[in-house]
Amino acid sequence: MLERKVELWIALGMMLFGLVSALIWIPADTQTPAIYTFRRQTLLGDAFLPMLAACGMALFGALQLFVTWRRARYQSANPPMDGGTLAFFAMLGAVLAASLVLMFWSGPAVWALFGDGSGTYRTVRGEAPWKYIGFLVGGTVMLWGIIAIVEGRFTLRRLIVSVIFTVLLILLFGVPFDTLMLPPNGDW
Repeated sequence: MLERKVELWIALGMMLFGLVSALIWIPADTQTPAIYTFRRQTLLGDAFLPMLAACGMALFGALQLFVTWRRARYQSANPPMDGGTLAFFAMLGAVLAASLVLMFWSGPAVWALFGDGSGTYRTVRGEAPWKYIGFLVGGTVMLWGIIAIVEGRFTLRRLIVSVIFTVLLILLFGVPFDTLMLPPNGDW
């Protein structure tokens, strides 16, 4: 763990960078706002996802600043970097890598197995249900894997929670906006 003073500066820097990005840099650097209406249709603009990421950085920077500020000074002793810590980060990296591979390839694999053969995955990547498969599989594996690492076990209950949360993300971002392509469909 970093010293308390360094953590405070990093948290403050991330919060300020997120705020400046969301309020000044992103609106000045994109052609369309975050959400706009064109011909009575609500669309996501170029600024939507970068602004969402910048607001997330500002929020989590502020939370880290608050938590670090409230932490007692005597609790800032540096814990050792031991084998358990290295194993945790190795497992976390493996889960993230596996889930990203699944996210990228599960849509095309399902299309190859169950598609009607009328074209390639690239031609149907914007149509339901094909545009949700990769995000659903990869997102579920990512959440379930991270929960399992933290809790130390895989459970069916956490798998169900992971599926529900991933479906909620799809309903929040994928369904209402026709022009938004959930990851990884923009790469195909």
